Amino acid sequence: MEMMFRFLFVLEDELVLINKSMRSRCGFLGVLATIQDTGRLSAVLFINTLNRYKEVKDALYTRCYVGKTPNFRKYDLSFKRLTVILLYLLVLAVFVY
Repeated sequence: MEMMFRFLFVLEDELVLINKSMRSRCGFLGVLATIQDTGRLSAVLFINTLNRYKEVKDALYTRCYVGKTPNFRKYDLSFKRLTVILLYLLVLAVFVY
């Protein structure tokens, strides 16, 4: 989910970059030119986005990203866990006071 969310920003960044570079080269000046330039922009955006997606995916996987954030694991509160937590807090309270 997070990777897809990041992918939307990659797509937007590429679109802004390509659009700015095409406009600086006098793109989108007439109706026919706008249609042709939109087709070119779409093709270049698709190719560049696939390349950037591969780079982002490789960067995430080299950092051991597996598709979910490990900090948000769901823990089942069992009697054994609750006992260990309470004993830990009791021992901690004894040493503090």
